[in-house]
Amino acid sequence: MFTRFEGRVRDISDSLINSKVTNLVDWKINRAWDIINKQKSNDSLHFMNRVALLTPKGQFDHNLIKQYYDQRNNIGHGGSFTIAISIPTVVADMKRLNKDLKG
Repeated sequence: MFTRFEGRVRDISDSLINSKVTNLVDWKINRAWDIINKQKSNDSLHFMNRVALLTPKGQFDHNLIKQYYDQRNNIGHGGSFTIAISIPTVVADMKRLNKDLKG
């Protein structure tokens, strides 16, 4: 389930980056987006940096995504479950986050 969410974050953040690179005219601002675009292009833009483009860093949604991301990485790399997982809660969170994420 989280992999699909990661794909959605990638799609929305890619659209945002492409829009900024295409539409910004102030070179000082555009330069920062060019750097982000280069990271996106060579696939070195970290997932949580993509999330930070779409949610206020340190706020509830950002922290919730980070919690799920950390747990996913722990499980995906052979670790053990460190928190109880309520599938209905995860499904509700993923649905809301998918709806609320904006580029």
